Amino acid sequence: MIELIKSMIEFYKTGNLEIFPNFAKQYNIKTKYDIDTFKMAVLDILAWLCTGYEDELWKNRVKYGIDEKSFPIGYSFARNKRQKTLELDPEEESCILMKEIVDHDSQFSLYFVINHNKLSFKKTIGKKERIEGMKFVYNNYYIHTCPVLD
Repeated sequence: MIELIKSMIEFYKTGNLEIFPNFAKQYNIKTKYDIDTFKMAVLDILAWLCTGYEDELWKNRVKYGIDEKSFPIGYSFARNKRQKTLELDPEEESCILMKEIVDHDSQFSLYFVINHNKLSFKKTIGKKERIEGMKFVYNNYYIHTCPVLD
């Protein structure tokens, strides 16, 4: 999972489709608009992973000695015990593309599944691997500081 996440972060930063071979042909990505649509789909997944790790930190705050001041301003402390799914808008182009990719791409479909317009981890992905992936995003590409698309 870490390798896929590294590729997603690198793609989001550079917009270089060579990071994901065959994507341009397979998903008809030709223009800057198409690339930006894919960037938004990737950003949605990265933000969801980052939020999932923040939830893990919050749930384990006493265990790890974390106080509330170390969380981002505006962070909601009323979190569920289980990671929420990422709800997708079936009308949004980036969500439509994300569904195509998660359903049909060999890399993404190993880790993620979309049911009823909600992205989640596949059931075959254990809690430890999920947390490692979420932690990697949190530590290496903190979503609250990411730049806006051009």
